[in-house]
Amino acid sequence: MRTFTGHRAAVTSVAFNPAGELAVSGGADGTLRLWDVATGRQVQTTEALGWKIAGVAVSPDGRVAASGADDNRVTFWNLPKLEQSRVLAGHGWRVTSVAFNSDGNNLLSGSEDDSFKLWDTTTGRELHSFRDNLAAVSCVAFSPDGRFALSGGKDKLVKVWSLETMRAVQEFKGHTDVVRSVLFSRDGRYVLSAGNDGTVRLWELSSGKEAREFAADKTAVASIALSPDGHEVVSGGVDGAVKIWQLPHVVWPPVTEAKK
Repeated sequence: MRTFTGHRAAVTSVAFNPAGELAVSGGADGTLRLWDVATGRQVQTTEALGWKIAGVAVSPDGRVAASGADDNRVTFWNLPKLEQSRVLAGHGWRVTSVAFNSDGNNLLSGSEDDSFKLWDTTTGRELHSFRDNLAAVSCVAFSPDGRFALSGGKDKLVKVWSLETMRAVQEFKGHTDVVRSVLFSRDGRYVLSAGNDGTVRLWELSSGKEAREFAADKTAVASIALSPDGHEVVSGGVDGAVKIWQLPHVVWPPVTEAKK
């Protein structure tokens, strides 16, 4: 295990670049920091921005980091210099979560203003604001094919949205407290969610049914991530515990036949 030290307050979000050799972290101290994963060396940092950073994501090409913060805005930063390149304004309250789609052309941002937004990353234009029957949004994610979005938040619901019709097409009920992290399985057939009720839940997209509940702990689960092979989910709790859960075989991505 390697420990990176530098933030002067809680680290709220971390993201790797695609190659995995660099990591970007955002903190309650109002700074973004870029780290060399192999050495633990801090490569670059921003000056204190004056507001807490809540969410961080790195584009698929590794050239841009996006951050969401208490200033109600999404900010783009060129990597590796962490130079500010664009600001997306439109939310009316704290931006809690950001996510790029697989080609980096679009970005989702979730906010405590009871909405999440879809942006064109090339032009910076807001493409759509999702507000239908939403409470404060704490997490967002794209499906692998970019056709759907996930949202989770204060209403304890996980919602699936079509990015073609811009409407909710599925709703998962089961969490008993705020939903703090959502993601799709590698093939997009399943959804995973975690929240303040201390559980990680697996949902089948086609049926809308809960397929499995992982009782992570009695304390809130702040974030989840899939292993590279899609066989396991890792959860991080507010108590500092990191746990790894094996997913049912039906969730595993199909094995691609090796080329002869």
